[in-house]
Amino acid sequence: VRQAAVVSLGLFGTAANSATRALTMCLSDTTVSVRKAAAVALGQVGNPSRGVMDRLTERLKDPNEGVRKAAKRSLDQLAKLHAEAEELADAEYEEEGWDEDSRDDEG
Repeated sequence: VRQAAVVSLGLFGTAANSATRALTMCLSDTTVSVRKAAAVALGQVGNPSRGVMDRLTERLKDPNEGVRKAAKRSLDQLAKLHAEAEELADAEYEEEGWDEDSRDDEG
């Protein structure tokens, strides 16, 4: 039942962003299939926050190869999303005529 719930959340993609915390908790489940499903779902939800990335990175040392592979795939997906977001932000700054120095003043 837990695995089915986790898989279902992943199918919602970004609409399931509010379930990110629950999904990261499932990465520590005692059942391999739940951990694997949680790793896959986190990649599908697409929230590249530090907490998610850290928890998925921990799963790279999971005793189960399937969990490790799922965590790696999701980390790759999330890293790509993060890079794309940075590219969009850079393009927006360039479009507005801002330079790197003014960007630093914003934060």
